Amino acid sequence: MSEAARKWLKLAGWGISLGLLSWFVYRAFIQSNVFEQADWGWSSLLGLALAALVYVLSQVVATGVSWWLLVGIGCTQARFRSVAAVGLMSQLGKYLPGNVAHHVGRVVLSRHVGLGTAPVIYAMFLETLWVVAVAISLFVFYLVWYGAQGSLPISEELGYPILILALVGAVFGPYVFRHLFVRVASAFLKKRGVEKAISLEPPSALRAVLSVAVYYLIYLILGLILALLGWLFYNQLSLDLFVLGSAFAVAWVVGFLTPGSPAGIGVREAVLLGVLAPVYGEETAAGIAALFRVVTVVGDVLTWVLGLMMWNLAQRVGDDRRVTESVSADV
Repeated sequence: MSEAARKWLKLAGWGISLGLLSWFVYRAFIQSNVFEQADWGWSSLLGLALAALVYVLSQVVATGVSWWLLVGIGCTQARFRSVAAVGLMSQLGKYLPGNVAHHVGRVVLSRHVGLGTAPVIYAMFLETLWVVAVAISLFVFYLVWYGAQGSLPISEELGYPILILALVGAVFGPYVFRHLFVRVASAFLKKRGVEKAISLEPPSALRAVLSVAVYYLIYLILGLILALLGWLFYNQLSLDLFVLGSAFAVAWVVGFLTPGSPAGIGVREAVLLGVLAPVYGEETAAGIAALFRVVTVVGDVLTWVLGLMMWNLAQRVGDDRRVTESVSADV
């Protein structure tokens, strides 16, 4: 695809995001004014703060996977403090148009702590592969659950085999199709200006299984946040966290596939309204979607602050110096 075509595609995605955001604002705040219907007591406000902290926890867990994968692909000099600081600080970049600045920021910051570009980008490739696979499998689960409510013509007999195949493929696909996996990973690095300088073999199956399991846990944590918002602000309690986590996965996949959409703004809210409506009803679903955006924005700011603190700690204890010395010794 030419550079001009990519720019037009990003502009189209940006336009879609703005259009859906405008529609959501009209639907939630002008037509219904869902915030007026919410309970704004002290317990709800404290719950909102708690939800933001739980969101930060999910981001810390995700950076743990990043460190785990870097070590697994041979970057043994990577230290958790530095890797977590880089991952947490780069999250704010996703709010910039294009939805790629957080990836660029992660690569740039990684260089400052002595991590090579090739292993960092390869680890990002693995994370993207597994996060998307997990999200798609949860997307399928949501369709199966939605179909069970009589709202979609998809049966459990068809849905669950697809879900199982998605799970197995997410974990063992790179090993079964090893040659194809190496080719795709090599192309991924080359497209980002990195010639293959490391082994692109997939990490151990144990690391794959644990990483995928953690990504499922993160989606359940996000489902817990949705449940918390529905309970505190609208007095509707749903403890089916797998359904709620799957609902978020649907919104995330659509936002991910929309080019140029910064942090899925507009897209995620519109989709969340639709996928949460069978659980809570349209009015409450709109309110939860809006509150969830508040939680993620506040949470991303807190994530950046925590990342900055870890970055300063890593600099004080000399993580960057020891990593650079380790890399030099290996060479």
